Amino acid sequence: MTKLKLFLYASAAVLPAVAHAQSDDDRIVVVSARPVSRDGRELGTVLVVRDRTDVESLTRQLDAVQVMSTVLRAQRHEFANRLHLLNGLLQSGHVDEASQYLEELLSSGPLGSALPGIDTIRDPYLQAFLAAKSAAAREAGATLRIGENTWVPGRLTLPVDVTTVLGNLIDNAIDAVRTSSNTNKVVEVELLQDNSNLHITVADSGDGVNATVADHVFTEGVSTKPQSDIPGGRGIGLALSRQIVRALDGDIRLSSPANPDAELCGAEFIALMPGVMAEETQ
Repeated sequence: MTKLKLFLYASAAVLPAVAHAQSDDDRIVVVSARPVSRDGRELGTVLVVRDRTDVESLTRQLDAVQVMSTVLRAQRHEFANRLHLLNGLLQSGHVDEASQYLEELLSSGPLGSALPGIDTIRDPYLQAFLAAKSAAAREAGATLRIGENTWVPGRLTLPVDVTTVLGNLIDNAIDAVRTSSNTNKVVEVELLQDNSNLHITVADSGDGVNATVADHVFTEGVSTKPQSDIPGGRGIGLALSRQIVRALDGDIRLSSPANPDAELCGAEFIALMPGVMAEETQ
């Protein structure tokens, strides 16, 4: 029989607290408890069980699609600006300048100038995903950069799984540096392909993971962010990421909760995702 992860919750008027039951299995179930009475007589309690696993998986897939939509809108805006400039140069008779501008555009491309080091990643899905996350980091007042040891010559075979895990790690890192007092707000992503395996490292310059939650950061409901009234609460992203990675016989862990002596003084997460890459054929 498949074991289930249970989140027991109810409104404040029904239950005084929220209880979490943890296990290392594959399902996330939310159970709400409500008392039943008639004519002042207590008849018992009704339990409503909701399996959130598939909903959370679909939510992450939708997030991936929304990220791609964001980067496409950004590129459309960028291309429109370039065409307006090119049209202005041609309309004003500056043909030589227009020709030089076109040569510069063809040599640089839309992604290379936006995120240095992106050329070490050949998968177009990862390129677009990281470009969108870079834009999100800029909006949060941070910088997303590609680690110097990054090398991904192949193509993703499981793009939704990879971007779900990578996206959760990057989003957490952006939140960490956004709320940090550190003025050097940097998130660094390092990706390394080893045959069909992908090694992921995400580090940030935030305040690190508090020691009180460091040992339980992948446990459902545990989060360094403010608590939520949503059933199941926060602390779902890393737990689901661990489920995805372990389903592939890989692993994900907090390799360093904080490193005060380093430039990236915040947390560092690493993940190994086996079998998610295909070698690029020439």
